[in-house]
Amino acid sequence: MQVEQMSDNPENAPPARNFCHATGLVYQSVGAVLALATCCWWPLTGWTESRLHSSDPQRTIPEIMCDAAPEQIWSMVAVAMSFVSGLALAVVGLGLQHDRRGAGWAAMVLTAVVGLFYWCYLGFAVFAFPAVGRIVVVATMSILWAAFFLLAGACVGELKRCPLPKRSEPMWTSRDEDDLRKSLSPRSPDKTSRSRRSGPRA
Repeated sequence: MQVEQMSDNPENAPPARNFCHATGLVYQSVGAVLALATCCWWPLTGWTESRLHSSDPQRTIPEIMCDAAPEQIWSMVAVAMSFVSGLALAVVGLGLQHDRRGAGWAAMVLTAVVGLFYWCYLGFAVFAFPAVGRIVVVATMSILWAAFFLLAGACVGELKRCPLPKRSEPMWTSRDEDDLRKSLSPRSPDKTSRSRRSGPRA
């Protein structure tokens, strides 16, 4: 009997959308680590990638779009994508934790776009410019974002089962604010106006 009473009591029942809240916490943690790691790794990419050389003898400064190799362009875009997507993932995770509307669909769109980029990068890394280190890193990122996409889909399903309550219109108006100010004022306007009308007594 005690177990049934505890389960029927809404205060003892577990809060709804637990999976969304847990996924939001994971998104925030991984997104913050990903953005910080990219900030630390970005200055070191010059040591791992070959240097650019100008293909035109008249130009002393090389241009990225003209002189960079395809693998260098892909690597540069991947580093920028890792930083931006890490920040976006943390923001989406915060929205899932605080039950923001549209956070589930935003997570699906974000993870789908970034995951598609990394899977395309993996295909080029395997067939166009194979390198063991590059393939391992890109494959890890591809699997990670695929897992994030599956988590986002599960969050959307949970939000459909437990929809968010509609926001009610604000009950507090400017008239209520004026009434509150009048009631909290130390001198009542009625007394002051009455004293002014009466004037000084002879």
